[in-house]
Amino acid sequence: MAICLGTQSSRPKWLEHLSRDPRTYNMAMKYLGLRPHEVMMVACHKYDLHAAKQLGMRTAFVARPLEFGPAGKVDTAFEAAFDVNASDFLHLAQQLDC
Repeated sequence: MAICLGTQSSRPKWLEHLSRDPRTYNMAMKYLGLRPHEVMMVACHKYDLHAAKQLGMRTAFVARPLEFGPAGKVDTAFEAAFDVNASDFLHLAQQLDC
């Protein structure tokens, strides 16, 4: 099962802080009837992943090297702090045996 709480392009600017707010994650888990260890946050923004990890959620970093265009500077380095690091969603699916 996958639940999308909203992407950068689908939510108003004033809601961006909610993606890192523990209340947002806790509310989603409550409504789904899941515990943190049963949920995986998949994101390209490391601050979202660190926030989820602090709550006990599993984490998957998916690099988006072109997020800001071909000349944009994006942190795509893998980190041991995350449960899974992937170069794209196919790579993520392979690692999760999907």
